Amino acid sequence: MNAKLIGKAVLKVRKERGLSQTDMASDLGVSRQAVSNWERGKTYPDVETLNQIAVLYDVSIDTLMDGKVQSFDRRERSAKFINMLLFILIVLGSVYLFLYTDASRVFVILYLLCSVPVYLIFQLILKTESYSFMAGFDSKVEYDVSNLRKFILELQLSILLITTLQLILELCLSLFALRKDHTNMILIFIYFLGYITFILVVNFRNKDKVKKTE
Repeated sequence: MNAKLIGKAVLKVRKERGLSQTDMASDLGVSRQAVSNWERGKTYPDVETLNQIAVLYDVSIDTLMDGKVQSFDRRERSAKFINMLLFILIVLGSVYLFLYTDASRVFVILYLLCSVPVYLIFQLILKTESYSFMAGFDSKVEYDVSNLRKFILELQLSILLITTLQLILELCLSLFALRKDHTNMILIFIYFLGYITFILVVNFRNKDKVKKTE
């Protein structure tokens, strides 16, 4: 482990949370001098303390070790963007259902049912930290909570994004009267192909990151 990189990461985490060295030392059950030594790269936390830092301050152990801690503000902005995307999605869906009464309404309702409830379930998991509800969760495996949360946020973003784009496409086709006989079936095929592809890509990118390194 590189003491200087870890020290840089610890310093960034502490400052972004608005903590003094004494505050962080109190949270972790160590001395203020120990925190100071970490930040100056003289020593580094043991594995147990790194785990504490990761859980308490919502960062991954991997990023602590390589010094590349994602900005807390950036994660907050990501969450706000996802909430904004949800709002846009609901507005688009409501406008479509209000304006059009043809068979495509059924597909729009299906799109909403495939995204909004899933988003809410993920929000519940994040809020309660009940990750065992997730498909594929193994209680025997030790997970990196920070990367697990990031993984869930990416899933939320992917699902809401593909659904929002699909609703925009549906609106454009209806507004400009571009629908043909098989348009609805083609659209639903495209939607579920994109939906599944996004989920698989996010899973592939994060499958190893969510597990704690030895």
